[in-house]
Amino acid sequence: MKVEAFNEVAQSLINQQGELVCTAPFPSMPIYFWDDLDNKKYHAAYFEKYPDIWAHSDFVKITHNGGVIILGRSLADLMQP
Repeated sequence: MKVEAFNEVAQSLINQQGELVCTAPFPSMPIYFWDDLDNKKYHAAYFEKYPDIWAHSDFVKITHNGGVIILGRSLADLMQP
């Protein structure tokens, strides 16, 4: 998968925390949600933050040698009651 860590303005980061994104389609990528005929939920879940870029809602750090460190959910603050 073509994964990167993006900052808030969609710049790719190395050795810094960023949003896990996938900048190219991948085989296991869902293409829609059931009962979401207008694709609004699907779009909001994955493509709202960066248009046409899949955002997974996790923070990651991509190391200088291509390693990936998962740091946790990026939308955790939004999920608090």
